[in-house]
Amino acid sequence: MPKNEKASPRIPLRHLSVRVPWHDAEWDGTVCRSPRQNSSCLALNRIGSTKNDTIEDTYKGQPLTDVPERDMPPCFAERVNFLAPKSQKRMAYHAYGRRLRK
Repeated sequence: MPKNEKASPRIPLRHLSVRVPWHDAEWDGTVCRSPRQNSSCLALNRIGSTKNDTIEDTYKGQPLTDVPERDMPPCFAERVNFLAPKSQKRMAYHAYGRRLRK
């Protein structure tokens, strides 16, 4: 390297891991096509403890944007929609918050 040139700073390599629940339609922003057959969700505590197949069957295959907040599958909070073609919003309630849910 010529004396006039400065060496570029070395940027350390970083890895990012994101855990997402299994989805039978490639995380496309919809409710699973077969919610009752997606047993892998049961292995994730935050999903398995609140998963309701009856409600999910009502909306199977529909865009998550069309599901009312009260019926939203718990996998939505776990980034099941990360490959959705349209942006989607989710209202989050902190576990220690005092706000009453509807």
